[in-house]
Amino acid sequence: VTIITVVRNHEAGLTSTMKSVLSQVYKNWNSIIVVGESGDNTLEVARKYSSKNNNVQVVEQSGTGIYQAMNEGSKMVTSKYLWYMNAGDQFHDEFSLQTAVKESEEMSLDLLIGGHRIENSRNSKGYSFPAKVITPFKFSINRRFGCHQSMLFLTSKVKELGYYDTKYKIVADFDLVMRMCTTGLVKRTPSMMAIVE
Repeated sequence: VTIITVVRNHEAGLTSTMKSVLSQVYKNWNSIIVVGESGDNTLEVARKYSSKNNNVQVVEQSGTGIYQAMNEGSKMVTSKYLWYMNAGDQFHDEFSLQTAVKESEEMSLDLLIGGHRIENSRNSKGYSFPAKVITPFKFSINRRFGCHQSMLFLTSKVKELGYYDTKYKIVADFDLVMRMCTTGLVKRTPSMMAIVE
């Protein structure tokens, strides 16, 4: 699994995300940190993690925009699966990667959608739904069905679909999942996978 983390001006968030990544009991992962132009020490924090961990790579974003950065990281992925975990977000617990890979492998999924929790100063709420194969219609009628921080993507499918469509400024993640549901096997699991800032 390659974990892609996009970050800009959020050194504290990057630290919490990387601590979460490093705590995973599943160890067959790589990390790509895509750093947008920042006015704080975000790049230095990213480089610190890269210098201490051979499986962490830092890329300075060549353009602007979150989906552009996610695509930039995605195009570097050679692992079977990829996971988008933005700076400030975390895995739900130390077993999240292990659980997701196991469930995806058992069903040969193109995309696994897990439960997630929102945790910030304004909100604390969890979203988890029963296991089910997800169609485009089912996904479209309830956006709370998932967020990209709680999804394990089959890399070859993401590449086949052409990554995030950057003409969408705020819903490119929704669009990509809809295309995954239309052309591949997508399943929802009640397992909690992420804590979203």
